[in-house]
Amino acid sequence: MTVVTTEHCALQGARSATIADSSSRAALFLSSVSGTLLALSLLSTAMGLGRAFLGAVLAAALPLIFLGVATFVRVL
Repeated sequence: MTVVTTEHCALQGARSATIADSSSRAALFLSSVSGTLLALSLLSTAMGLGRAFLGAVLAAALPLIFLGVATFVRVL
């Protein structure tokens, strides 16, 4: 019976670590998206919605897309 209890505790600890890792990755991604949207909104207020702003959106969107895909792949 002790072997079964030990195995259960080990599996429960591994599951808890996996859930914590997934939650922290998702929180990091969502805070990155939130910060980027805030920065882009302040930038659009200062610059207007011209070509320079679209370049800034593209420059900000590419790392977010990479981070989102990496988060999705890692959490699966």
